[in-house]
Amino acid sequence: MLLASLAWVAGCLSSPDGWSSFYADAGTLRVVAFRVLDRDGYEVSTDRVPPWPRLEVHMSAPLASSSPGPLLLRGHADATLLEDAARPPLRMATRARAVSAVTEHDEHGVTLVPIERLRPGAHVLLVPADAIDVMGRTLGTPLVVELSVVAEESIRWTDVWPADGTAGVPPRLPFAAVRFETTTWRDGAVEARLIDDTGEPLDTTGTEAACEEVGWHGGHCLLLRLRNELPRGREVRVRVQGESLDTDGVPSDGIVARWRVLLEDDTDPPRLRPDRCEPGSIATPAGCAWVDDARLELVVRASEPVRLWLHQAGGARTSAVAGRGEARLQLPVAELGRPHRVRVRAVDAAGLEHHVSLELDPSTELAPLAVTEVCADPEGREPDQEFVEIVHHGRTPLVLDGYRLRDATGEDVLVLGAPVPPGARVLVVGRGFDADLARVPGGTMLIRVDGPLGSGGLSNAGEAIGLLDPAGRHVSGAPAMRPARPGACIVRTVSDPRARDAEAFAHDPEGTCTPGRASWIEPRW
Repeated sequence: MLLASLAWVAGCLSSPDGWSSFYADAGTLRVVAFRVLDRDGYEVSTDRVPPWPRLEVHMSAPLASSSPGPLLLRGHADATLLEDAARPPLRMATRARAVSAVTEHDEHGVTLVPIERLRPGAHVLLVPADAIDVMGRTLGTPLVVELSVVAEESIRWTDVWPADGTAGVPPRLPFAAVRFETTTWRDGAVEARLIDDTGEPLDTTGTEAACEEVGWHGGHCLLLRLRNELPRGREVRVRVQGESLDTDGVPSDGIVARWRVLLEDDTDPPRLRPDRCEPGSIATPAGCAWVDDARLELVVRASEPVRLWLHQAGGARTSAVAGRGEARLQLPVAELGRPHRVRVRAVDAAGLEHHVSLELDPSTELAPLAVTEVCADPEGREPDQEFVEIVHHGRTPLVLDGYRLRDATGEDVLVLGAPVPPGARVLVVGRGFDADLARVPGGTMLIRVDGPLGSGGLSNAGEAIGLLDPAGRHVSGAPAMRPARPGACIVRTVSDPRARDAEAFAHDPEGTCTPGRASWIEPRW
C-alpha cells in the first residue's frame, strides 16, 4: 500500500522539545521533524490547526532555494495526491490546490506561513519527493501530513479610547478603553494593558464593562484604569494580547494605539464649535442640527476628542465616541408639531464635561420629494449642463413654486407653472441647459433657474445640495461627493428621501448619468 511508504506513517516519535520527529534512511536528505504553531507561537496538534498557522519543517540539511515545496494544500490526502507526491513532478491539478503562503528558509529547514485565512476543514502539508537540499540530494520519500483546520471564534478589536494617534492625552487619564466584537465572548480570551515607549508595562487594572458606559453601541469592552498618572511628554501604547484579530481579521501585532501625553494637566473642558452649516441645517451652540418629520440629527464638532451623549427630555438617548472630535448624533422624532428639548453632554479624555441644552422643533409632515441624482461635472459645457434631479414619490400632484435649491453659498428659487404629478422626475437646470445634448426624455419636466445652478454652478469636486420648502424646512438633499469622472453622476440608493449623507448615495453604476430616467440601483418609493 502506497500509504505505508510515506514519511508521515513510517515512524513518529515524541522528541524532548515537543517536535514530531520522522526518520528516513541515513545518508539521504530527510525530514527530521515538523510542528504547527498558532499565531502566538504555541504548538498545536494537527487536528486543531488555527486559521492562521505557522508550519515549521526541520530538515537534515538546508533546502536549496530552488527546491520544490513545501506546500500547503486544500483538501484531504486522497489516493491521487499520495501517488502524485511519491512520483514527482507534481501535477498541475495538485499545485492548483496550494494555499498562497510565504516560505522562509534557514539552516534548520523551512517555515511556511499562509498569507490567507484558512477555511475550516482538511488541509495537507506536503514536502514532495523531489525536494532538494543545498548539496543536491533529494528527499526521495515525501512528507504528507493531514491537518484539520478548526473554526476560530473571531474576537476583533474595533475601537480604542483615546483613539490611535491621539496627541494631547492628559497625564491624569481617568481610563482607557478597548472595544471588541465577537459572537461569543470568552472571559480571559484577551487582555489589554498600557505600556510606555520602552515597552515597560504601566501600573493598570483591567476590568470588563458595558460599552455603553464609554459611548459605543454594543460589543465587549475592557477598561484600563491607572494607579498613577501617565508619563508626561512621552509616548504611551495600548497593547492587546490573546486571541484578538485586527479590524481586517488579521492577527494583531499587539499594539492597537499610540498616544502622545501632555506635559501639563488638562484643565479646560471641551468646546463645541458650530461651524458653517450645510444647506438646510440649523446652527446651534452645539453644532449643526437637522430637523425633519422623521429624525433629529446633530452634527457635533468639538475642540478635542470627546465622548458624546444626546438626551431627549423624558425620551430616547444616543451616544458616540468622537476620536477626532466629530460625530453625528441622531434620535427619532417622537411627536410632530411639538418642540423637543434635548441635552448634549461632551466629555473629554480628562473627564471634563461641557453641557448644552437645545430646543428643536420637528417639522410637520414634509413634501414627498427626494433629490435622486446630481450632475456636478458634465461632459458638455460647464456649468450649463449641470442638473439636479428631483422625484415626486407622493400620491397627489404637488406645486413646486417657492421651493429652493441651495448649495454652499447660494440658492435658486424654483418656479414651475404646472403641478408635478406623482412619480414624475423634475430636472432643475440652468438657463443654458441643452436637454437634447444630455439625452433627456422628451416628457421630462424642466425647471430652469435664472443663470447657472447655485452660486455660479456646482463644484466639480462635488457640492452639498439642499432642497428647502417655501417655509425654509429641509426636505431632501445630496452630499458633497466627487463624481467618478466627468460625465458621471451620483445617485440615491436608499428609500429614505431625507437622507443626504454619503451612505445614501453612490456613483452611477454605469459611470454615466440618467436624467429623467431611473437608475437601476435607485430604490422603489
